[in-house]
Amino acid sequence: MKKILFFFLILFFSSNVLLFAQPIAAGYNHSVILCGSGTLKACGGNWDGELGDGTFTQRNSPASVQGLSNITSIAVGDYHTLALKNDGTVWAWGYNGDGQLGDGTTTDRNVPVQITSLSNIIGVYAGGYHSFALKNDGTVWAL
Repeated sequence: MKKILFFFLILFFSSNVLLFAQPIAAGYNHSVILCGSGTLKACGGNWDGELGDGTFTQRNSPASVQGLSNITSIAVGDYHTLALKNDGTVWAWGYNGDGQLGDGTTTDRNVPVQITSLSNIIGVYAGGYHSFALKNDGTVWAL
C-alpha cells in the first residue's frame, strides 16, 4: 500500500498535467492514466503501439493518447489498452495478434480505433491477451 500511495503522490506533485489524475492501469510494460478531463496519458514500452500516441516509441514520461476525449473507464492487458467513452463506445489499441482489440483483424494499432460492433457498453475489462465488454443489458461480450 505504501508503494502505491507513494507512486500516486509522485504523479500528483510532479506535473500539473496529471494533477487531476484518477485511475491508473498497468500492463506488462506500459501504464495508462485517466485524467479528470476525460483524456488519457500513457507511458512505458510501446513496441506494439500500446501507448496510443501514433508511434512505436518508448516513453519515460506520460504522452497524450491521440484522438480521445470523454473517457470514463480504462482497461489494460499485457500489450493493449481499452477505453470506454461516455457515449458507450469502446476504443482499443496496441497488440492485436490474438484479435483482442475486437476490430476484426489481427493488426496492431498505435492509435485508438473504435470497435464499431459494440454499443451501449458500461464496462471494459482486459487480461493478458483478451478483452471483454459489459453491455447495459447485462450481457458480456468477448472482443
